[in-house]
Amino acid sequence: MKKLIFILIFLLPILLFSCSSNNEAELKLQLEIAERQNQELKLEKELELVKEKNLTLLYEKEAKAKAKAEADALIEAAVILLKEEAEAKQEAEAKAAAEKKAKEEAEAKVVVEKKA
Repeated sequence: MKKLIFILIFLLPILLFSCSSNNEAELKLQLEIAERQNQELKLEKELELVKEKNLTLLYEKEAKAKAKAEADALIEAAVILLKEEAEAKQEAEAKAAAEKKAKEEAEAKVVVEKKA
């Protein structure tokens, strides 16, 4: 019986050391897994930030394109208005010139009739 107790006392520390080393290995494995998960979360967050930035840039690009199109439309409308005003001015000048010419011709006719 004494031999059995001595054998158990001798084996008990060996058994405890072997169990503790398993715990260390398991803890290291859990730590590695946690670190990988943490890294994955960081990468996912960075990916989300990059996507948001790209989306913001896309919206800004679309807004700039829309603003440019609106500005171009306004410029085109202004050009059309200026052309119409110029045409109206030319027509008014032509009409005024025609009226002046008709008035001069009428006055000339009156002068010729008075002489005759």
